Amino acid sequence: MYTIKLDVNDKIYDKVMFFLKSIPVKNIRVEKIKVKKTKDNNDIVSFFQSSPIAGEVLLEREFQEYTDRINF
Repeated sequence: MYTIKLDVNDKIYDKVMFFLKSIPVKNIRVEKIKVKKTKDNNDIVSFFQSSPIAGEVLLEREFQEYTDRINF
């Protein structure tokens, strides 16, 4: 079995769904997945939050305290 992902414009969605539903059920499974539209932010935080690996990577930082003296 193969998986095909289609991004379909609203104008032709009904026609594509009609075609897919006309194929015998034993040969195809049609699944509709709603995608959340997110605000397009061009900052680094939005990039990593919308990344496909967002839940798989954990970024942590240990607390660091600078105790040395700075001489000018």
